[in-house]
Amino acid sequence: MSRTAMGIDHLRATGQPDVNNPGGPDVPVPLGPAIGRWAQAPLGFIHCEPASQAPLNWAPGALHPLPTSGGGDQTWVYVYNAGPALIAGEAVTRGGATSAVPGFVGFVGALVTQSLDALVSANAAVIMGVAQYAIPTGFFGFILVKGPGIANLPGGGAVAGGRGLIPGLAGELAEDAAVGTANTCGMSIIDAATGTNALVILDCNG
Repeated sequence: MSRTAMGIDHLRATGQPDVNNPGGPDVPVPLGPAIGRWAQAPLGFIHCEPASQAPLNWAPGALHPLPTSGGGDQTWVYVYNAGPALIAGEAVTRGGATSAVPGFVGFVGALVTQSLDALVSANAAVIMGVAQYAIPTGFFGFILVKGPGIANLPGGGAVAGGRGLIPGLAGELAEDAAVGTANTCGMSIIDAATGTNALVILDCNG
C-alpha cells in the first residue's frame, strides 16, 4: 500500500462537509462527539509507508528529496488537530483537551497541538511527530512519526546536518549543538539555509 491508509490519502487533511456550501471546502469538526462521526480512520491509526514510497535522493542545492530512490520506511499516525493551525514542518505534541470530550478521554494520544517552546519543555520525548502538510484547527490528518521527512529547523543560523533534533521555539525543532545527545527525536541530514524546512530522519516517541 502506498500513499493511502484504509483508502485515505494521508497527504490530505479532512474536516467535515460545509452544509451551507455543498461541494465547497471542508470546515472544522468541533471538539466533541462529532469527532467520531467525521474521522475517516480510528484516531491513533498507524500507517506504515514502505521504503519504496519514501524517496530520499535530492538534487544539488535542493532542500527537498526527489522521487528517485527509497530512503527508509515512514510511520504516520492519524490525529485530530486540537491546537493552532499546523503548517508543513511544524512539530506537534499530544493535546490534553479531552476533558471536554465526553467518552473520548482515552483518545488523548490522537489529539495534538503545536509543540511547546523549548523554554517550557526542552524534552525531546514530548515530540509526537511533525506535520508534513497543513492541518487546520479542527481537522484530521496524518503526522509523520518516524522516517524521512521535513521539519522546521530555523535554529538562528544555517542547518549543519548530521545533528540530533531537539525542541526549538513553539512548533519548531532545532539541531543539538552537542554530538551524540541521547534525548533527541531524530537527526538532520542535509545542510540548509536558515529559517527553512530541512530534510530530516524522524524518530519521535512522544
